[in-house]
Amino acid sequence: RLASPVCETPESHFGATAMSASPASSPERELNAEHTDCGQKRCSESADQPQRKKICYSRCSTGEKVHIFRCDCAKPEDKEKFETVVQEASLGIYDLASGVTDVRVCHGPLHVTFVVTFISEADLNRFVSGPGKQVIQALAPFAPQEQPAYVESSCLLPRTHTLPSLLRYLQKNIRGETFHQHDVPAIQNELSLWFPRPEEWKKYIKFDESNPRAYTRNLVFTNQHMDVILMCWPPGCKSSIHDHEESSCWVVLVEGSAVEVKFALPKLDRQFLKMENLNPASAVGRCGPLQRLGETVMEDVGGHPGGYVNNDVGIHRVENRSDKPAYTLHVYAPGLRKMRIFSEAGEVRTVIVPPWRDAAGSEVKGEYHACTHTDCKHDLVEADAWNLMGCDC
Repeated sequence: RLASPVCETPESHFGATAMSASPASSPERELNAEHTDCGQKRCSESADQPQRKKICYSRCSTGEKVHIFRCDCAKPEDKEKFETVVQEASLGIYDLASGVTDVRVCHGPLHVTFVVTFISEADLNRFVSGPGKQVIQALAPFAPQEQPAYVESSCLLPRTHTLPSLLRYLQKNIRGETFHQHDVPAIQNELSLWFPRPEEWKKYIKFDESNPRAYTRNLVFTNQHMDVILMCWPPGCKSSIHDHEESSCWVVLVEGSAVEVKFALPKLDRQFLKMENLNPASAVGRCGPLQRLGETVMEDVGGHPGGYVNNDVGIHRVENRSDKPAYTLHVYAPGLRKMRIFSEAGEVRTVIVPPWRDAAGSEVKGEYHACTHTDCKHDLVEADAWNLMGCDC
């Protein structure tokens, strides 16, 4: 396994399921209830909580605002006059283009609902005080108490994943025995749409009480095609420089701050290659100088950046340079079972990754999900089935 800067032995990194939750884990963050400034700035801080960064839907949102209002006709005998005004109002709203991205008008026998989407909150406010106000005034004579039946403004909810829906997507779309078989951009895009609610991922936080400076790898899901793990990084800790054999490695920042330092895969001496072929579990040898390709700073500033690496792309090290714990979600496909550890002194060795074990200490075989009460097998809305039913092919 990856070695921590404190303990460079493979054994110190695994067995995370037997470890206890750390008191150093950061407080749960709250979702801004109204989302009135999503896409414009960070969600506001709760008055009874210390200042801290927030997750907001805006991290995968366009920042668009939606305004909905419904007007009713109280008297059936006014239906024709009501519909005439509705028709005129709808025509005008459909023709709005500046600052508007979408218009929908839902018309019933004695009511109408307008759904208008705007580029920004400023455009929404301009509409509410202008055309929207004019339409409400025109329809007020028909309404009970001369008021609209319903008015609401809010953020346009983006397409986002819960942790169970993300795992379902990964199960359907990650297959194969090598990173060459993966649709890397598609997987990366879906990972970026995960909205990490604390109650979904904090149950996987485990730190090593016997070595509090060591990072841990905590199993979320595994099958024959992939491992999904939550990595917990104490302040100031970092991994060794390592490769990923035939695996893809996707990384998503969940909370805190982490830095990925990427290096080119160096040349290996013939002695190491020969030893690795004869004894893959304990090969030791020399490697060429490590060429640093750059680093990516992943910070929790309302967004959740991530990265990707395989052996064609390079090798890497992950660091927590902050004074607070950090958490990252990693997807290894196929599951990482062997890796090479590199030192900047020019040494290389192989490490065999032990098999995953469940909370009872038994080796995990086949499909396993650490959150047993969460249904990861069925979508709430079966979109694939719906789409197939609508296809003539």
